[in-house]
Amino acid sequence: MSPAQLQRLLPFVGHFMARIIHQLITTGTCEQLQCFRQDLPVTNSRGDLRPNTAGGATRALFTKLPGVGPIMAEKWFKVGFRSIESLLEAAAADLAAAPAAPAAAAARSQIPYLARSSSSGSRLSKSCQQDSILPLSREAIYSLNYHKDLFESMPDDDVTEMRTEVLQTLTAVTPGVTDGWIMQTVGGAARGGAVHDADWVITNNKCDTKLLDGLVTRVYDNMTRSGRLVSQDEGFCRVQVGKLVGYKEKARKDLLEKTDR
Repeated sequence: MSPAQLQRLLPFVGHFMARIIHQLITTGTCEQLQCFRQDLPVTNSRGDLRPNTAGGATRALFTKLPGVGPIMAEKWFKVGFRSIESLLEAAAADLAAAPAAPAAAAARSQIPYLARSSSSGSRLSKSCQQDSILPLSREAIYSLNYHKDLFESMPDDDVTEMRTEVLQTLTAVTPGVTDGWIMQTVGGAARGGAVHDADWVITNNKCDTKLLDGLVTRVYDNMTRSGRLVSQDEGFCRVQVGKLVGYKEKARKDLLEKTDR
């Protein structure tokens, strides 16, 4: 079936989309996907290049690193970085020349020796070599150091172990509350595809809500002391408490403003 036939048969499908559907059916891929995979700019239905689509695959790879957002990923791509390995090499050189806090110094020391002492010569462009990738946040440094672990799928046994540890900690930090905890797995772990973390929604329908005040902080402090978590000034760890309350208030104000218009 030709693209023209598909366009006639499928409602709300124009020539451009019909061509993409035809390519997917006949080849299993399409021009836009291949451009993305090859870091080439993607065209729209008029044949014009879509802005900011060059380097799509590489930038998507970089943003898989916790602590690295779209802006930093785009900067890295524009100056010539095309792999995690090239980032490690450049980061090692930059960090070696930069003053660092104790936590950053510890992270620097963990950068693989091969990346710190490579004698093969950089394959990056001159503009890339001249453009420092600093400042790197502590989160980005740790993400680069442990990128292999972060990119690997998390075994089910690890998810189970994490769940058990959290449940034990919840009991330990709420004296008198021995049951009623409900941990609902959400996100990738719920779909059987957890990558570098697992997410849960935790509730308890059998205890006084006052016992839940400061619960996140107590759980974090307990797990840090036991060595199950790293502290906020040592590694990649962020703790947010009470953020939902502020969000709900902002959402309420936005809704009122829209109603008054």
